[in-house]
Amino acid sequence: MGTLFEPFTDVVPSFFGWLNEGPLTLTIFLHTIIILPMFWIYFSEKKRLQQEK
Repeated sequence: MGTLFEPFTDVVPSFFGWLNEGPLTLTIFLHTIIILPMFWIYFSEKKRLQQEK
């Protein structure tokens, strides 16, 4: 019977092995790399455009 989260058992730990740990790990990684910077860019550009008016 499979489980959703399994222990990290790679002999040589790697970045891609870490990403393959489970859906939560991938989700946290993608939000850190892509989603959160998008919010930062959006609000910084919004502030810049309001200052130009």
